Amino acid sequence: MNKRTNDSIFACPITLALLLANLICFALEVYFGGSEDAEVLVAMGACYAPLVTGGQFYRLFTCLFLHFGITHLMNNMLSLGAVGSFVENRLGHIRFLLVYLAGGIFGNVASLAWDIFRARYVVSAGASGGVFALFGGITYMVIAREPQMQGIRIGRLAIALFFLLAGTFGEPDIDIAAHIGGFIGGFCCAGLLLFKLDR
Repeated sequence: MNKRTNDSIFACPITLALLLANLICFALEVYFGGSEDAEVLVAMGACYAPLVTGGQFYRLFTCLFLHFGITHLMNNMLSLGAVGSFVENRLGHIRFLLVYLAGGIFGNVASLAWDIFRARYVVSAGASGGVFALFGGITYMVIAREPQMQGIRIGRLAIALFFLLAGTFGEPDIDIAAHIGGFIGGFCCAGLLLFKLDR
């Protein structure tokens, strides 16, 4: 018997929780002085190489929930909402969260390494590393021909990818290293989790 997958976002508590967490953090940014104020974001946990290398490693995690301006937030949340339920229903709640967070953190590590390599330190934040990690997870499942990918809805993924690319190429100073690192991290994390599951 074929199992039908409910791709409704309301059936995906982790996706909803991530969306809510990002919206709450954005509201706090506005309350504390403005979502486009770099000092506000640094105070709330944005990633900044000198602080991270100085021992504040938690910023690699907290910056996943902070955004510069409403456009940055909406592009990432629309993408997360479109693709999150799809991936969560196919990976399961815990594995989905692991891919999102591990891939997002790996993306931030890649961004940090790139900043150090260039010796150009900027304040970075955003959920796009985690969202790209979900696309990395999907890519692994497609390549590995995982049974979870049966009945894939290309339209939803295309919408999510559109908003991601709009955020990548439509805004200045986008952190490409975090996007690439997030994709690679999500791909590898999904591979490890699904390989262990198959075994």
